[in-house]
Amino acid sequence: LGDRYSRVVDAATFERLMAYDPLGVGLVLARGPSGEVEASSPPFAGSSAARAGIRQGDVVVAVNGIPFAKESIFNVMDKVSRADAPSVVLTMRRPATEAAPESAWEETLDRARVSVREDKVESGVTPGSSGTRVGYLRLRNFGARSAVDIREALTRVHEQGADSLVLDLRGNPGGSFPAAIEIAALFLDADAVATRVQSPKGGESLIRVPASAAGGVEATGGKAREPLAVLVDGGSASASEVLAAALRGNCRAVLVGAPTYGKAAVQGVFGLPNREAVALTVAKYSGPAGTQIANGLLPDAQGPESAIARAAAAVGISQDLSPKDYARVDFKAAQRAMDRTCRPAESW
Repeated sequence: LGDRYSRVVDAATFERLMAYDPLGVGLVLARGPSGEVEASSPPFAGSSAARAGIRQGDVVVAVNGIPFAKESIFNVMDKVSRADAPSVVLTMRRPATEAAPESAWEETLDRARVSVREDKVESGVTPGSSGTRVGYLRLRNFGARSAVDIREALTRVHEQGADSLVLDLRGNPGGSFPAAIEIAALFLDADAVATRVQSPKGGESLIRVPASAAGGVEATGGKAREPLAVLVDGGSASASEVLAAALRGNCRAVLVGAPTYGKAAVQGVFGLPNREAVALTVAKYSGPAGTQIANGLLPDAQGPESAIARAAAAVGISQDLSPKDYARVDFKAAQRAMDRTCRPAESW
């Protein structure tokens, strides 16, 4: 196929990937170029969505009567998760084709339970230099609830008096692409370009921060506005790079650490009858201003680790940091470096 990221996914790994299904019905949702929420890939084999005949490209108008036109994806998913009902009602629409007119219907689907979540956020606040208080958030991968977890962690560190933030994406291999966009929306203004996506047909789409996702951090009047540093290393890939590029490309955050992995690919996971799956690249992405990610994102400054730890980070071996390590992030030096190279959106 000429694609180093395409691969067969064994049954056990495929089951773990189901953790990125926010509804538990076998669908991965994302906003398309029109802003509507779509099934971004075919339903997982054997899932309730597959049994119901839902297809890639079908539009999900609402979930349990909650319309996506008025709510962000992660807000809707949070409400569904908290209700923890055994089934969910989807309001669906299938666009017209040459062979069939547009159709609309409701589908009640049974939800599968995911027993293990790996996308929880570790957070805290530690004293920094000159009387500052540094709030740190570590995300180890991107799952269906990652944006909700980041939002809740932001609220906690704000309540503890954080006046600067560190988002730790070291060693994070990625996961849910929509989650990266939803997390970016907690820091960026509505309608800001989060990333550029190139399809196999050669077209390019701008993925913008949706207005419905802008907000949710009440302690700062709807947005997290504090100085922000994103920690990255050679193990930060895929959705981690989408998020890092979105924040750095909009001059919202400095990148600190080591160059990232360089996986500029969005993959769809397609279920097979034998319970395995195949992962295929369905699009490639770049930063908001067209910054290439394929060779990795370069940091603005070194991380707070020791020289040995930095050498390990450069090859993707991440070590846990202590609160004191987060306090040593040099925001001012990184900001000066970013100011020399970051291009504001009006200059793109």
